[in-house]
Amino acid sequence: MHIQPTQKKKRKKRIGRGGKRGSYSGRGQKGQKAHGGRKFPKAAMQVISRLPKLRGSKNRPAKEVVRINVGDLEKYEKEGIITRDAIIKRARDKKKMVKILGSGEVKKAIIVIGIKTSKSEEAKIKKAGGKIK
Repeated sequence: MHIQPTQKKKRKKRIGRGGKRGSYSGRGQKGQKAHGGRKFPKAAMQVISRLPKLRGSKNRPAKEVVRINVGDLEKYEKEGIITRDAIIKRARDKKKMVKILGSGEVKKAIIVIGIKTSKSEEAKIKKAGGKIK
């Protein structure tokens, strides 16, 4: 009598797919080249993936400003004129901006050239007989 197996027949695993090579399909055994997916990292991707990722927003550093009060202006004046360069030389700083703030009093008439000023400070200079250009 003919006896049939109790389990169903298992289908053969399809490897490689494409071509008429069967089993390993000419890929050899195991290893990176034998498996599916992208083979080796592309040069550009490798460089990009190594770079640190910039996440979130960054705080830009504040502009460095030399701040001078109205009361201290007389230290920086030459012949009644104050310029940005004169203040930067005297302050021994290579900072880019200079701003004059309003605390203190002006006793002399001073001409201020090319420097940002606050409104209260502007009024004090004009009251003392000075000008802002």
